[in-house]
This record gives sequence, structure tokens and C-alpha cells, in this order.
Amino acid sequence: MSGYSSKDTEILKSDKAQNKNLLLFIEAANICLREESFEKLSVSRIVSKAGLSRQTFYRCCSSKFDMVNRYYDRILKTTFKEAAVHRNLHVFPLLLMERMLPKKDLFRAAFVTEDYDGLTKYAQRQVYQAYLDYLKRKYDERIDSYYERLLELYSISFVQIIKQWSFGDILKDVGEAVDMVRDVTPAKLEILL
Repeated sequence: MSGYSSKDTEILKSDKAQNKNLLLFIEAANICLREESFEKLSVSRIVSKAGLSRQTFYRCCSSKFDMVNRYYDRILKTTFKEAAVHRNLHVFPLLLMERMLPKKDLFRAAFVTEDYDGLTKYAQRQVYQAYLDYLKRKYDERIDSYYERLLELYSISFVQIIKQWSFGDILKDVGEAVDMVRDVTPAKLEILL
């Protein structure tokens, strides 16, 4: 790892361990949801199922909500980066939902809460920030406040569609949800993207 200081190397090792632990906790939580609701799911139950300690959990996440948010964030950032590199943000919603699909039950359970630290609000902030950062890079930091507000509204709609898809009541499959995301994209925002 040339170019990295010993402190950087330790951080990278720590991040790798935390990412591995996060995946173990997510898998454990996903299994636990077959037996109990997300609201009743405790950190103790997650760590027990994962075979790790509470201390390890709290080094990785601050709560079960934070655990799901961090997992969602990893999927979102990886997927958005891939779509942006290929200069095709139209595939972003499709890829995101396909990557969420294996843990759809976990996401559905986490979407239930409307709290600030719950997945709904967190996902809205993260989708907004991913698109905003992309547009700022594309247009050298010059984004009119009108477009920022439009992007904020789009991000809310985007996440509400993913949420409805995860519940499976209205939107049953990924293709239908992706079509709806495209349909709610404002024309003025579409031009910028």
C-alpha cells in the first residue's frame, strides 16, 4: 500500500473489517426478521445470531437503524458511482432495486419508521446528495437553487416509489417501479442529468 501512511493503512484495515462485520450483522438481522418484527428486533438478538459481540456491533453501527442505513448507503454509493461512470443515470434506479432485492424484507421492515434516523428519511437525503454531488461535478459547482429544490422533491418521490416497491402492495416488480421513477423525473431535471 505505497503512498499510505501507517495510520491510513490501519484505517483501511479497520474499514474492511467494519464492512465485513456490517454484512454479517445485516445477514443476521435478515434471518431474525423471519421470526420477529424489526420493531421488536434487538441489537442483542442481531449480535447473537451473527456470532459477534455487542462491542463489535457498536464499533460498526450506533443502532439497528444505523446498521440498515449504512448498508443502504453502501449499495446506493456503489450503484450510483457505477451508473455515473457509464454516464447512464437512467439505469441507477434499476440497479439499485436489483441490489436491494436480496434483502427486500429487511428494507421493507426498516422503511416502516418515519423517524429522522429511519431508512425513509435517510434514503431521501442520500439520494438527493448523490445526485447533487454529481450535478455539481458536472456543472463545476453551479447549480441554481431552483434545481436543488426540484432535486429534493424528486428524491422524495424516488424513495417513496422504492418504499412502495419494497412493501409490494402497489408496485409488485422492479420494472414497474423503475418505470414510475422515470415517470416522476421532472423534465427540467432530466435535461441536467
